Amino acid sequence: MLGDGLFDATTLLRVEGWRRSADWNRAYMLRERRKIINALDRMEIEAAEFARDAFNIGHVCMAGGLSYLNLRNPVCEYALETDDVSFDWRNGRPALSAWYGEVIRRPSMQYKVTVSKAAN
Repeated sequence: MLGDGLFDATTLLRVEGWRRSADWNRAYMLRERRKIINALDRMEIEAAEFARDAFNIGHVCMAGGLSYLNLRNPVCEYALETDDVSFDWRNGRPALSAWYGEVIRRPSMQYKVTVSKAAN
């Protein structure tokens, strides 16, 4: 559920950010921003538990959400609050950062492109 919430809030913040900044619903964007921060903070609290649990789809979703924040960081991109310009989800979240560092090394989390030769 944390991963779903992180993905949802990140996506909703980005979609609203596609509008002209003069048309942004700032209150809405701040709510989605808060959801992202809250999800990250909860993940930090629970990270030790994640490491003890058998790897599951919830872990995949959380790692995917964190990877998305590495790729597209709407908190930093839209900078709704003063410190957002330098926002990095890892800051202040050492347990979550360590868990993520381990999880993305798993073979099941690696993205590999294979090209097959077409039969003539």
